[in-house]
Amino acid sequence: MKKRHTLIKSVLFIGCVLYPFLSYGKYDSDNGIYTDVATRYFPFLKREYDARAIGMGGASTGMPNSIYGLLSNPAAIGYLNRSEAMISYVPVVLDVNGGTIAYAMPYKTFGVFAANILYLSYGTFEPLDEVGNKIEGALHPFSIAGSLSWSKIILENLSAGVTVKGIYERLSEGIGEEIDKYSADGFAADIGIQYRTLSTRLIYGLLIRNIGFLRSGYSDDIDNEGLPVSVLAGFSYVFKNFPTIRTAFDLEKPVDDFLKYKIGLELNMYKQVLLLRGGFNFSQRDMEEFFSMIRNGSFDADYNKSDWSLFSLGLGLKTELRDFNVNFDAAVRFRVERTMPCLAFTLLLGF
Repeated sequence: MKKRHTLIKSVLFIGCVLYPFLSYGKYDSDNGIYTDVATRYFPFLKREYDARAIGMGGASTGMPNSIYGLLSNPAAIGYLNRSEAMISYVPVVLDVNGGTIAYAMPYKTFGVFAANILYLSYGTFEPLDEVGNKIEGALHPFSIAGSLSWSKIILENLSAGVTVKGIYERLSEGIGEEIDKYSADGFAADIGIQYRTLSTRLIYGLLIRNIGFLRSGYSDDIDNEGLPVSVLAGFSYVFKNFPTIRTAFDLEKPVDDFLKYKIGLELNMYKQVLLLRGGFNFSQRDMEEFFSMIRNGSFDADYNKSDWSLFSLGLGLKTELRDFNVNFDAAVRFRVERTMPCLAFTLLLGF
C-alpha cells in the first residue's frame, strides 16, 4: 500500500506542476484540427543528445544522471563528487547528425561547474540556380550552442542547477559572391531542481528549459517568434523488492507542441557493470488518436504521429581503468514508417 501511495503522489506532483500548461495544443472538434501549435527558432534544442536518455525514451528529468544532467536537468550534476567528461555522437537521418562534448568539475563548497558544446549538422546540400540547375559548391547549414552550468545541493537531498547558453544557427542560400547567409542567434537558460529521498530510490525532477530571447533572426520581424521553451516534471523510482530496476516517467509541455509522455526503464543486469534500457514516448495527440482508432476501428486518414520516434532500446557498460571510471552507452531509437533507426553513442569518463 505504501508503494502505491508513493507512485500516486509522484504522478500527482508532476500533474500539478504541468496543469497550467495543459490547455495548449488542444483539438478543435468543430473544425477537426489541432490549434495553437507552432514552430519556433532553434528546434535542435528539443532533441536528446546522450545515449542514456535516448535509450530511456527521453525520461531523464528525475534520473541520477551525473554529467548527463547537463542535457536533461542541470540540478543532477550537483551530486557529483569528482570531475567528469563526456562526448556523444547522435545521427538523426541520412547525413544529419549531432553531438556534444562536456566537462564538469566539483569545486569545494561552491558547487559543481560545467561547460558544454552542443551541435547539429544538417548535412551537405548542392545549391541550385533559379531554373534548378546545379551550381558548383556545397552548403553546410548547422546549429550550435555553447553553455555554462552551475549546480549545488542547497538543502538536504535537494539540488538546484542553472545552465546559460548562447545559440547560433546558420542556413545559406546561393554560392560564391552571390551567397546570401541566413542566420539567427540568441541566449537561453535552463533552470532545474532535483529532490532525492528513500536513499535515492525515489528522485523527483523539475525543469524549465530554453527560457531566453532572440538577438537576431532570419528576418527583421522577430517580435512574434521565440525559443522552444518547455516545462518538464518527472520522477524515477526503484522498487524495494526489485532493486535492480529503475523506472522513470516524465511529462513535458513545450510551448510549440503537444503534451508529451515519456516512459523509461533501466535494468541492472550485473553489478552496475551491464545495464539494459528501454523507453517509449508519445504525445497527447497520439493518445487521442489511439483511442479514436479503438472506437472507429482505424486511424484518421490525415493522422501522422506527432514526431518520428516510437520506442528505444539502450545498453550501458561501466568499468574502471586505474583512476578512471569509464561509462559507454549506446542506444537505438526506432522510427515511424520506413525511417531508419537512430543509433547513438556516448562515452563518459570520471576522474
